[in-house]
Amino acid sequence: GLLQTVRDDLAPLANERGVRIDLLTVPANVELNGDPNQVRHALTAVARNAVEAASAGGWVRIGCEHAEEN
Repeated sequence: GLLQTVRDDLAPLANERGVRIDLLTVPANVELNGDPNQVRHALTAVARNAVEAASAGGWVRIGCEHAEEN
């Protein structure tokens, strides 16, 4: 899925910096309303910033949740 792809894309950087990337369980009822490529790009940028900001031995957690519609 999308989150696994982001983790896999950033794995070399995370390993180099000694940072662990954890994925939270994605609920079965989560839908993506938007361009998957743009969301991937944005999520990768945010996660990359987190990996770069974390100290060696640190971690980054990536997840999502279902939001109620208004």
